[in-house]
Amino acid sequence: MPVADYMGEVLTNPMAGYYMHKDMFGETGDFITSPEVTQMFGEMVAVWLLSEWKKMGSPKPLQIVELRPGGGTLSYDIVKVFSHFKALHKASLQLVEISPVLSELQARRLCDKHTIT
Repeated sequence: MPVADYMGEVLTNPMAGYYMHKDMFGETGDFITSPEVTQMFGEMVAVWLLSEWKKMGSPKPLQIVELRPGGGTLSYDIVKVFSHFKALHKASLQLVEISPVLSELQARRLCDKHTIT
């Protein structure tokens, strides 16, 4: 079995995959990532995104796609900055997540009323 297949099974198996049944991020989890350390990380990423988007002539819509967004902390900080600069209505945000637990956490953090598809 190739290592990639093995890791995919260990991490995403619906019954026992590491990412499938708990939130493993943050102080109470197994590890912490930059967005959880400080909101400044996500805010700086957002400012960089806005700057690059302006350099491109501000095409609409701006599509922001985050792969494996964990608890949605980075996206939350990006949305907050885009809202501050009145650019939120010009952007769309897509999160690519396989964990039902993390998808629910992201929905609670990012949506007023959420539906997971």
